[in-house]
Amino acid sequence: MKIKAFLVALFFAIQLNGQNSDPDYEKSTNFGMKLGISASTMFGGELQNPTPLLGYVAGLYYHSKLDKKKIHYQTGLDLRLRGSNFNNVNDSLSNRAYTRIGLISVDVPLNLLILIGKYSRERVNHIMVGIQPSYILRSIVYLGAGQIPAQSQVYMKKWQNLPLSNFEISGIVGYQHKEEGFGYQIAFKVGLNNLNDNFKLVTVDSDTGIEYDLLPKTGTGKFIGTGSLEFAFIF
Repeated sequence: MKIKAFLVALFFAIQLNGQNSDPDYEKSTNFGMKLGISASTMFGGELQNPTPLLGYVAGLYYHSKLDKKKIHYQTGLDLRLRGSNFNNVNDSLSNRAYTRIGLISVDVPLNLLILIGKYSRERVNHIMVGIQPSYILRSIVYLGAGQIPAQSQVYMKKWQNLPLSNFEISGIVGYQHKEEGFGYQIAFKVGLNNLNDNFKLVTVDSDTGIEYDLLPKTGTGKFIGTGSLEFAFIF
């Protein structure tokens, strides 16, 4: 899934970049493609021992016409693969320890672009400040050192999402450098709302049918949030 999404995004980015090389193409176009990677994690008292997880982002963006004005706006539509690793491997109970949670979300970043330095058509720099509504399409928990999906014995289309809220609001602070037809973004995104929706992780023994809690135990009702540091090329 990750590889397919990444390749599709790369294909469209190449196509768009080819348009930008066309002398008849509008050099100061207000829309384009975004393609990048992120280090994401989950925080709060509910989940124990989180560590960063490498993720991917691909999307479209649109901004108001860039000129000498101090503030502009920018929005977009992104598909993100993110989540968190967890350092919970236990040799004696490895099949009951959660070691990764994967999230797939559709995001709508809403940013103000604050001009830094002087504006020029050839090169412009902005600070990004904004919020990002997200809808979590898929959430999966993985077990043990091998990070095997907890529902691996169930047909994939029947996998149930985790007890997490589907809707998330994140705050964004970042930096954007843009030249004609090319640029990059660096952004820190942190979830502002609690995703805990009666969250509790369990697994079922395939032989006995007995249900066990995943470890460390969840179900305490404490906060669950997400955060990520994202780097993306913009075309």
